[in-house]
Amino acid sequence: RDLLLDDLDTVNAPDQIVEAVLNSAIFGTGIVKINTYVGREDKPVRNAETKKLEAKGDERVYVSVESIRPDEFIPDPSATRIADMLGCAHRAKKPMHSVLEKITAGVYRKEALNGLAPVQRADNKDVDHQDPQSMVTPADADEVDVVEYHGKVPLKLLNKLQEAKTTLDQLLELDTASPDDTTDGELVESIITIANGSILLRAMPNPFVMQDRCIIAFQHEKVPGRFWGRGVAEKGYNPQ
Repeated sequence: RDLLLDDLDTVNAPDQIVEAVLNSAIFGTGIVKINTYVGREDKPVRNAETKKLEAKGDERVYVSVESIRPDEFIPDPSATRIADMLGCAHRAKKPMHSVLEKITAGVYRKEALNGLAPVQRADNKDVDHQDPQSMVTPADADEVDVVEYHGKVPLKLLNKLQEAKTTLDQLLELDTASPDDTTDGELVESIITIANGSILLRAMPNPFVMQDRCIIAFQHEKVPGRFWGRGVAEKGYNPQ
């Protein structure tokens, strides 16, 4: 039990779970994403010869919980459960350095580096100088708009995506050139990640043995026939 609690604290799981429960109470639906990755577990060890502290450790598998805000989640509107959806997506702003680190580690495609070059900001006459937040653009803030899709994709199209270049035009050509690729054939569980709407970061089959999705959703109060639940404010509106 103590080891389990230590592992949960290592990946900051308690805070993320609390945030998900709070989101469900406010918005009616709590959503979390289970991330699995390999990292190093280093500990300070004193060198017997030099008497200096050194970081030593081994690689291990980490399983973390990431809370998703409802406004950052894109569900399939025709389904009420994650398992019944054709697919769903998590859209969020990520720091540039975290995306570059994953490219270096081999998680994302190295070809994506060409599309992630800094964009020069043009002068905007509509900027409100009384509102500092309106003066900050994603390029200035060093942010990347990342969309991660979890769901079924035609196997033929997935094979082409894994070999495609990073431009959005070429991705759209794959989708429209041969309609049979998207209407016929086997559908496979996949994870597709796109940055800034035009840069393919990753296209891979679902790596998990049971082919289960990494997204988990729960409702504060279930509404029949609807994916989105009922939160505390909505539930108390009519009695008030």
